Amino acid sequence: VKVNADLEGPWSGAANLLDWIEAAGCSAPSGCRYGACAACSARLVAGSVEYPAGVKAPDDPTTVLLCVARPKGDVELEVQLDQGV
Repeated sequence: VKVNADLEGPWSGAANLLDWIEAAGCSAPSGCRYGACAACSARLVAGSVEYPAGVKAPDDPTTVLLCVARPKGDVELEVQLDQGV
């Protein structure tokens, strides 16, 4: 998983990409944490993600909902990060 030029590492098996980012000591925008509000939207630069059953993926295939998405292999994302939070 690669996020901007700021953060890169192996997928840890976290529940979702937002949890992975937070476990790395960074913070990203979020709201509802179940995929409804889109506050956690990020841009998918490379790779692909999957969503749990019952969660509607965004219409734009380059948009990722960090709070519910999990990577399917290597992914690269553009995310607004606040480090050290």
